[in-house]
Amino acid sequence: MKNFSNLTSFIGKHFLTITLAIAFLMIFSFSVKTKTELNKYTMKKDIRGTFISVSDLSKIPPYNGPNTQYFVFDREGKFYKYKQLGVLEKGTYKNTHDDVYLISLKDENGDNINYHIVYNTSEHLYFYDNKEDDIFKFSRISDIPAFFNVHDE
Repeated sequence: MKNFSNLTSFIGKHFLTITLAIAFLMIFSFSVKTKTELNKYTMKKDIRGTFISVSDLSKIPPYNGPNTQYFVFDREGKFYKYKQLGVLEKGTYKNTHDDVYLISLKDENGDNINYHIVYNTSEHLYFYDNKEDDIFKFSRISDIPAFFNVHDE
């Protein structure tokens, strides 16, 4: 009983200090949580990794749809666009402005073809296909460049 009265006496004497310490801890915790959430949207993330066409996300796992397309971006500035068992296109990529990337490849005549990709922080990239005059959405499935049933040559 004496310990309880000592505790209440201590709390009574240091009530303001204890209240301020608790308030500080709550504000600090809220600030850290807010900063962590904000970093998801403001930190620039590297495009390197593997992406799958969004229409095929319902097939995960396994990644085996016959029309499933993948983009792979490696560390050396090379990209690959492929379906299982075969590379469709390969070339180089570079960041041209903020979230915009330019990918370049050679066609069968040896001419350069350039495409634009917009990569946003929500883990999606948007690929504008000049041939089809359409935009295709891809979603990140790995931070590591990965090939499924195909060799990167």
